[in-house]
Amino acid sequence: MNVCVIPARGGSRRIPRKNERIFCGHPIIYYSIKAAQESKLFSMVIVSTEDDRIGRLSEGYGATWYQRRPELAEIGAPDCGTQEVTADVLQWLKDQGETYKYACCVYPCAPMLTANDLIAGYKSAQDHFSYVYVDGWYYWGPASAFVARRDFLYAQKMKGPQGRWIDINTEQDWSEAERMYGELQCA
Repeated sequence: MNVCVIPARGGSRRIPRKNERIFCGHPIIYYSIKAAQESKLFSMVIVSTEDDRIGRLSEGYGATWYQRRPELAEIGAPDCGTQEVTADVLQWLKDQGETYKYACCVYPCAPMLTANDLIAGYKSAQDHFSYVYVDGWYYWGPASAFVARRDFLYAQKMKGPQGRWIDINTEQDWSEAERMYGELQCA
């Protein structure tokens, strides 16, 4: 089976408390957890965070909370990117005797990501036996490659669907994402 890791730090440089901020009626992390659960691809959806509020919030939506080590949550630290965070969770699972063939790192601020998007990425990763990457949405790849911290330079890069994809990093991005989401809900 597969595992989903959602890295969700408590801090954010540009949008304070971004991962728990309300987006169209729900905390934004809700949408990523929901898409992962609805895909039925994962035996576990794990939110990696050092933040108690985000951890409890995620558990309330049915995700498992992994208490991230503080050094993997420091802004600007050289070894605390999404690959390292995912590898840390996978190593913890391995130490518990649980292994997974594929892992997916889903970003916590991807409200227009759907279960079908994750399914398409999974199929592509299986077809190419490599990483599949959609900027701001997810990485798919062999779990062993995450743990070995293999480079994503050779990842198959896919584009998010036009009209649904946006990487939310600024207040302007947030506003645009809300506009896009609203249009999709009315369509």
